[in-house]
Amino acid sequence: MLLTSSSRGFLLLCLANFFLAYASGSGGPTKGTYQVLDSSSNACIMLQADIKLFLTYYTKDGEKDVEVHVPTTSKVDTVVSSCNTYVRAGSLNVAAQLLRINFDHMDGWSMDIAFTQDPLFKTDKGTQYAMFAINVTANYASQPTLFPNARDPTQVYYLPLNTTYLSTISESIYAENGHSYYCPSRQKYDINKNAYYGPYAYVEFSLTYLQAFKTSRSKTFDQRETCSSDQHVTDLVPIIVGSILAGFIVLTLVVYLIYRSCLPEEVLNLVNPGSHFENEGMEEDKDSLKIKQKNFLEEGEEINLDADPVLSEERTDDDSLDETFVSTRTTVDDSARYVDADSSLDDRFASISPEPTNSHILIRVTDFEKRGEGMNAFIVYKIITRTEGIAGYANRDYIVWRRFSDFLGLHEKIVEKYLPKGIVVPVPPEKSFAAMTKTKTASNPLDSREVGLKRSRLLERFLKRLIQHPRIKGDCDVRDFLTLETDLPKAIQTSALSSAGMKRMIKSFGDVFTRMAFHMEEGDRWFEQAQSQVEELDESLRKFHQFSESLASSRKEYSICEEKLSKAMSMLASCEESTSLARALSHFTDTLEHASLLWARQAEADTAKLAESIGEYVSLIGSLKEVFEERVKAWQTWQNAQQTLTKKREQKARLELSGRNDRAEQMRAEIEETINKMDQLESAFSDLSKSIREEVVRFETERKQDLKNIFIEYLETIVRTQTEIRDLWKKFEPEAHRIQV
Repeated sequence: MLLTSSSRGFLLLCLANFFLAYASGSGGPTKGTYQVLDSSSNACIMLQADIKLFLTYYTKDGEKDVEVHVPTTSKVDTVVSSCNTYVRAGSLNVAAQLLRINFDHMDGWSMDIAFTQDPLFKTDKGTQYAMFAINVTANYASQPTLFPNARDPTQVYYLPLNTTYLSTISESIYAENGHSYYCPSRQKYDINKNAYYGPYAYVEFSLTYLQAFKTSRSKTFDQRETCSSDQHVTDLVPIIVGSILAGFIVLTLVVYLIYRSCLPEEVLNLVNPGSHFENEGMEEDKDSLKIKQKNFLEEGEEINLDADPVLSEERTDDDSLDETFVSTRTTVDDSARYVDADSSLDDRFASISPEPTNSHILIRVTDFEKRGEGMNAFIVYKIITRTEGIAGYANRDYIVWRRFSDFLGLHEKIVEKYLPKGIVVPVPPEKSFAAMTKTKTASNPLDSREVGLKRSRLLERFLKRLIQHPRIKGDCDVRDFLTLETDLPKAIQTSALSSAGMKRMIKSFGDVFTRMAFHMEEGDRWFEQAQSQVEELDESLRKFHQFSESLASSRKEYSICEEKLSKAMSMLASCEESTSLARALSHFTDTLEHASLLWARQAEADTAKLAESIGEYVSLIGSLKEVFEERVKAWQTWQNAQQTLTKKREQKARLELSGRNDRAEQMRAEIEETINKMDQLESAFSDLSKSIREEVVRFETERKQDLKNIFIEYLETIVRTQTEIRDLWKKFEPEAHRIQV
């Protein structure tokens, strides 16, 4: 159909009005664009938003409220902004990414926005990030028209950080890693609503599009997550369309199956001749399967069943402080190593797979919490265990909560069973009255956090050492400790003030006096050299452990002093009249503050990576020395049996000389019993010596590899810290050159 000239004119007029309306509609509020780049010039933080601040400031007569619109032309402060830094939250240093925006045409005005992946701020560590801190630095003196009659020239509005009661910001602005946060509607959040922390402040975001902890190299936002207030019904359209398409596919499949079931068998054979098998073919397949099984068994007879399975080296992942699982892998289940000598060849063959699969167990102490109140308070620790191919573990994953006394009770059971056999048993952390006092009397959960974190690391090391041993790993007590979700019976005997504790102390004194009164003359040159080397190693590691703890303490004190210096420098910068010098002092303050955080992080690494690792080996050497003492006890028991035999022989000779033959016959039977007992004790001493030799060789092999890994990981933390410190001072260097005298 052809349009008349009047119709065409009307249509053109409508199109013109539409474009004019669209053009006028697109002239809405603009937004600022901000990016923080890493060392490779890739964006780690991207933010687009229209930001307004609602600030309360103190005047000489009272207080007033002012609205400040952050200029969309504001720039990112590349010196302070960082993709990898720390933000102090009370007594905690929170790993974060920081964006600082310097307001355009507003001298001295800036805004800090921090993001984190720490689970304390309601994020799933490793999978989510959240905005958790906003600080605004206001320079009233540079904006006298907006802030007339201001009492103070400057003011810092900051969001108080509390991990117990989170702010609305961290509860609202968050997204999954690799995703962006999208919220076009206006959202208003509190910065400070408590007069204790200063004047009130609020922030309003609109047209918000942000992403932190960005790892992709693209210059655009990744897949977005829309905030709840902007999730409209239109978002359900793709889901509805997809559901309809899925319904059509299912309906088509049902119709096809119904149609196929109606076809005769002859047609089906023509369409798919290989879909039906005759009975003869099935019999042939069974016969061929039997032939293959027979050939396999013939090949299996050549396997050396007497050979011990070979253990591969321990593989440990780098920790995150973060953390990490330890994996002890074996080519064959370790239970095959301890097959009873009386077991038949068929039983042993059945227990060994022709194609052995790797087995491993992963353990981590991930969390802790305080339970109870007052003197009944205690801390429980969350243990996550993942197994594969380990006998006795029915499930793949286990999560249990254990208190500290449960660990001590497990250690007592393991020592009772394995120490007399010459096995080196790892030692858990000792009871601490200072830690117990903090746990029972502290009202703030953060006060006992330091105790919980340190004990979590030490208890995780203890469990990893237990499962690292091929004989202890399959122990039933260890398995119950890791798998039973119910609370274990309270181990009263582990208390330092219990009767069992007093008995242990008395027994230790008795052992000391026995060794002093009955000295063992070592006749084995190998054991003499081994004990001498262990004593030297113990002395060296104890000194090294003492120095490493002193280093961590000094480094922590240094970070505190540097933080105090940065605060003093900040006060000096606020009263400096020279603009260039004040700006340089301000940047110097930020540099010192970031450096103090880096040194605090390094002090934690000094403790976790070095001091605690060396302390663990000091305790392991103590366990190794206890194994040597068990050998001395076995030798003393053997020698006591020999002395008893000598006395009974002398007594028998006196009875025969006195003519008391009936008593002499009875003594002869006792002598034979004593001889048998002495032979058993000699055999036990020999077996114990052999077991200790194997343990010492195993200990030395693991020690070399462990110390190598400890020093490499620790040196990597030092290099990383020194590199970041160097980068901080490089960023500050241009500011120092801009000072005009």
